[in-house]
This record gives sequence, structure tokens and C-alpha cells, in this order.
Amino acid sequence: MNENESVRESANKTALLVMDVQEGIVARVQDPDYVPRVSRAVDAARKAG
Repeated sequence: MNENESVRESANKTALLVMDVQEGIVARVQDPDYVPRVSRAVDAARKAG
């Protein structure tokens, strides 16, 4: 198995865990790009199935 195959195999067994992103929690994060990044990650995970 080469490195690319290993990465694909690992990706097939990977889950995205999204923690609580309610306003009271997110307000503690000082990065304004946090929620958009979480949203993109969730969208990508859903698209990947």
C-alpha cells in the first residue's frame, strides 16, 4: 500500500465530530472565521457521505 492508498483508507474510516456551536459557546472563540470553517467542514463531510 502506498501513501495515497493509506490516506484514502484512513479517510474512509474517519468521522467529523462537531461540538456545540451555539452562540454562547462560539462567542468564546476569538477567530471570526471559526463558524464559516466549521460550516465548510460539515458541508464537505456530508458531501463525501
